[in-house]
Amino acid sequence: MKRDKKTTGKTPRKTALEKKYERLIDKLKEKKPIHYKMSGSFKKDDLIGHDTFGKGVVVDNYSKKIEVLFSDKLRTLVCERINK
Repeated sequence: MKRDKKTTGKTPRKTALEKKYERLIDKLKEKKPIHYKMSGSFKKDDLIGHDTFGKGVVVDNYSKKIEVLFSDKLRTLVCERINK
């Protein structure tokens, strides 16, 4: 019989991405988050604030897209998009 995870008394281990996120947030704690907009321009190690996903750290940028590490997962977001 399988035991329910809630009754085992063990706390779940943090994933490598969760640990990386915590390290980056701690490193950048003095920075004020930049509000994310699709028309914005971002660089590596920018701290951003996203309306849906919360606080994240830019870990890479390329071809009008950025890779942002949020507390739950790595996401690709568009940037430098010009509104017509």
